Amino acid sequence: MNVFSVRLAQTGGHLTIQRPDALQTSAFSKWIATRWVVSPLLLGLLPGIALAAGPVITSVSSISPTPTQTITITGTGFGTLSPFNGDSPYIRISDVTREWNAGSTRDPGSDLVTLDVTSWTDTQITVAGFTGDYGAPPYSVPYNWTLNSGDTVDVQIWNAQTSAGPAQFTVVVGASAAGPVITSVSSILPTPTQTITITGTGFGTLSPFNGDSPYIRISDVTREWNAGSTRDPGSDLVTLDVTSWTNTQITVAGFTGDYGAPPYSVPYNWTLNDGDTVDIQIWNAQTGAGPAQFNAVVGAPATTFTTSVTPDSGSGASQVFAFQYLDTNGYTHLSLAYAGFGPTAYGDENTCRLEYVRASNQLYLKNDAGTAFLGPVTPGGVGTLSNNQCSVNVGASSVTGSGDILTLSLPLSFTPAFAGTQGIFMYADDRNGQTTAGRQQRGTWVVP
Repeated sequence: MNVFSVRLAQTGGHLTIQRPDALQTSAFSKWIATRWVVSPLLLGLLPGIALAAGPVITSVSSISPTPTQTITITGTGFGTLSPFNGDSPYIRISDVTREWNAGSTRDPGSDLVTLDVTSWTDTQITVAGFTGDYGAPPYSVPYNWTLNSGDTVDVQIWNAQTSAGPAQFTVVVGASAAGPVITSVSSILPTPTQTITITGTGFGTLSPFNGDSPYIRISDVTREWNAGSTRDPGSDLVTLDVTSWTNTQITVAGFTGDYGAPPYSVPYNWTLNDGDTVDIQIWNAQTGAGPAQFNAVVGAPATTFTTSVTPDSGSGASQVFAFQYLDTNGYTHLSLAYAGFGPTAYGDENTCRLEYVRASNQLYLKNDAGTAFLGPVTPGGVGTLSNNQCSVNVGASSVTGSGDILTLSLPLSFTPAFAGTQGIFMYADDRNGQTTAGRQQRGTWVVP
């Protein structure tokens, strides 16, 4: 037997074909070269034809907004390749938000931002960072070629021997367990001088300051102004008096600078007013990871959220999960409860993401494309809720509330297409517009 690897030009796929010795190589190759797909006749005449296994990415480590870092890409079917610093036809890392690619010869002229690939095995690739023109100004888009917290990054891998692929995986820069998390924010008043206490983890440490910083932003979403950040064009004219900054708590003594001054383009003064929605964002002061986010309503009682799931680890194709959401203003203050399974916190395509709306007692599931919700259904009622990754036993589902805690009990079944290690992510909103700090990982589940 002889083995051929044939690339299908229309699909980018590959076939591994074993040619019987009786068939002349030249005739066989000519036959394949004149056809874009393999016909049923060939499948009937040539035993041993099988689809070659393409690469699969099961996880990508967190990506930071820095050129030098360790990015570990784990999966199967990568093939093997010697370490290199430059471009290759077998890898591409793209900052989708800022419209630049790195490490690939598949783009016109190859990529000017290159990759330092220190190891490449069939199951794991290690990238030591971005090289070449990283940080240089681009030629046609309004960003430098840099990674920034919150950017969406697409990782693509082709098999280094067969060119099968690409496998794809999406990561959000700075979205990692090591990044900051805000667990609570004290009440915010409609006055310039007040004490705002931001509590959580992963803030890093920073000296007190009165002005702007790249590591904090407080925004009045209702009245369209920001305070305390150098990340906005020209920095913010409303500044912050930050009196302490530790890894777990930040204290702001109030708003300074142009607080109360008339704005330049919106019909409000730069002031806080009762009922305004305020968005707090924090980046780690050492790594730049983040932002962690938390919403509060001016004049509303402060809310502390906690979320948990039981079980928070294990494996299996089906399981009853009890998701708990605690709101210190009482469970009736909760408006939305989210539970999601997937390789990362964000990127809803081909995942299992559920949302429960308390006021209407309705449950929803994201579709395969991650673009719309399926449902609604009522927990404990009739109906079906499923996509190609998971399904909910609606009739056996339940919702209970007591004191500060809402419990969402969901019997879930996972499909073989969703096999692999999946994170369990949760968040909640309350009726005052306050939220948890984004999608927080609360566990890990292995789908067989």
